[in-house]
Amino acid sequence: MQFIKNLWKTQPNTVLGVGAAVVMIGGFGVISYLGGSSERVLKKCNEGSMISCYEVPKFLEKEITNPKWVSKMKKINDKQKEEEKNAISIPVKKYRLTAQQVVDKYEIGMRWDCEDAIKSQLVDKRSYKAVKVRYTPHIMNEHPDAVVDVRISFDAKNSFGGNAPSFGRCAFNSNGKMVRSPNVVSGY
Repeated sequence: MQFIKNLWKTQPNTVLGVGAAVVMIGGFGVISYLGGSSERVLKKCNEGSMISCYEVPKFLEKEITNPKWVSKMKKINDKQKEEEKNAISIPVKKYRLTAQQVVDKYEIGMRWDCEDAIKSQLVDKRSYKAVKVRYTPHIMNEHPDAVVDVRISFDAKNSFGGNAPSFGRCAFNSNGKMVRSPNVVSGY
């Protein structure tokens, strides 16, 4: 013990290096021992020990040849498949969003889509100027999926070059997608 104390005082780096080497060798020994345990457990299982089969890691389960274990696992899998086959499916009810929920979620996108569709029908697209935008529940039964109508009052130049007040209405479903293109009516 005195030797180690003297060595520590004169050459501490050497003592630390030797200590680290001992710890590393011990660590590698433990790792190699544990690494081999999976194969040992698999070997015991294949020799007939059912308890060892429960301890076999997932990645080695395909190498199990114990006939009792293989038969047991096949029965369990067959039972699970039978239960899945006989299971009663529960219908999932799909909820349709209310008009207010659709507006809250898709307001800006619906307005832009409707304005783009209106502009595509105009003579002079650059003259378009929205005056009033309203979101209302769809009550006309024109389209079964429609939930919200976007009604836009706007000014735009007509074919004579004069500004004419106009009106357009688009219908949107609960996903905020346009289901009815706008009909543009001059003079609101």
